[in-house]
Amino acid sequence: MTLSQRAYISSIIVHFHLKSAPPTLTPMDVGTHLVQVEGNEGTKHPSPYKEIIGSLMYAATATQPDITFMISALAQFSQKPVKPHWEATKCIVRDLKGTRDLEFTYSANSNGTIRYTDADHTSQYHQHSIMGYAFLINGGVVSWSLKKQPLVALSTTKVEYIAAAHATKVALWL
Repeated sequence: MTLSQRAYISSIIVHFHLKSAPPTLTPMDVGTHLVQVEGNEGTKHPSPYKEIIGSLMYAATATQPDITFMISALAQFSQKPVKPHWEATKCIVRDLKGTRDLEFTYSANSNGTIRYTDADHTSQYHQHSIMGYAFLINGGVVSWSLKKQPLVALSTTKVEYIAAAHATKVALWL
């Protein structure tokens, strides 16, 4: 990570008053369930929430692809964020605080092309499955995706087949 990337993460930490917060080991707890709140139970001023989501989206795009899923999940609540959503965003910032000095490294080994594919069937409140893939060529990521499936599948097997089909299209292109 370059000095400017570290400085950007540091600026997020300072801007959102998390300088004294301890770093976390993971960007989001495994058991975190994010749900949409009905009625007027949301925060009165969601603009800081939108601001932190935008800041983290830039970090995810520029230097931290490992937080992309969490940011996309939290961005769905930008209209009515509540305290658990805000706490989850702060947890991601605290994770960045602990990992801002780490770097991705690629080996010089010639391992060829490796593909990873996975799907999650029913953990999301919107009932759409999440699918993702990553392609590595000689140890370096050349293509990856993580997104909501466009249809509601009725079984884990169908979800996995849909994810494999999308990854196969990319494999043929590569």
